[in-house]
Amino acid sequence: MLIRAASVDEVLPLRARVLRDGGPLDSARFDEDEAALHVVVLDPDVVACATAFPAPREGEPGAWRIRGVAVHPERQGSHLGESVVRSVMVESGAESFWCTARISAVGFWERLGFAAEEPEPYSMPHGGLHHTMFLRA
Repeated sequence: MLIRAASVDEVLPLRARVLRDGGPLDSARFDEDEAALHVVVLDPDVVACATAFPAPREGEPGAWRIRGVAVHPERQGSHLGESVVRSVMVESGAESFWCTARISAVGFWERLGFAAEEPEPYSMPHGGLHHTMFLRA
């Protein structure tokens, strides 16, 4: 198993499969992808990925946003998501991070030290109800 930086083309197939219910690759593309940091877990193919990029917030001008965290369905529950998120955080060098987490993933983010910012979830176009999660490293 290898964790390394990757290109957007390497992460798109897994993102589309997991986060867009097998939709087209372009459905999993983010506006920020070309300038973002992408990290993958290879075993031997891409089995987990995460993307991060600078996304300042009020009171947190150096914050980075983490998006596109996906783990191959056959490998979920094996801590690969945690590994790839921790790696993207270290590689970014940032001191604070935020993400929008699906309700089903809130516990995952809490185990990494993130906390929900609002008491009630809100709806997003992909994936239904979400919380904004934040961590100051």
